[in-house]
Amino acid sequence: MTHTMVARIGDWTFWAWDGHPFDKHAGKTLYAYELTAETDQPTSTGEWFPSIDRAMIAAVGEKYTGPRGAGGTGVGTAADWFARMIGMDALVEVNYQDGQKALQEVIRSTARYDGPIYVRAKAMTDELEARGLTLATQKPA
Repeated sequence: MTHTMVARIGDWTFWAWDGHPFDKHAGKTLYAYELTAETDQPTSTGEWFPSIDRAMIAAVGEKYTGPRGAGGTGVGTAADWFARMIGMDALVEVNYQDGQKALQEVIRSTARYDGPIYVRAKAMTDELEARGLTLATQKPA
């Protein structure tokens, strides 16, 4: 098991943990935070998170709402709610090469749709969805 200091930012030190014993997150790095301490190993981390983003929002949540407790309304409520609100748990890792291959197949299979571009674009979107895939977009500000 290896603990690596990721950064000291403001009040916190963030840690990465590789080789942890948690099967649910096997092969992935877990992250934690603690109030800044001059040490090369974590000393008082409360919880390990599956991403540095999650650890950071939990740290800020704890600062303003208090530590998570067995029956309390501290950091878990605020940080978890915020993560859900912005869709953090809805994000999934994508295998880029498989996506490119599927897109090429869809382009070939929809070549028969002639006419305005929106007709072919709709056919491509339908074909991707039929394969369980979707095109991602970002809303403009």
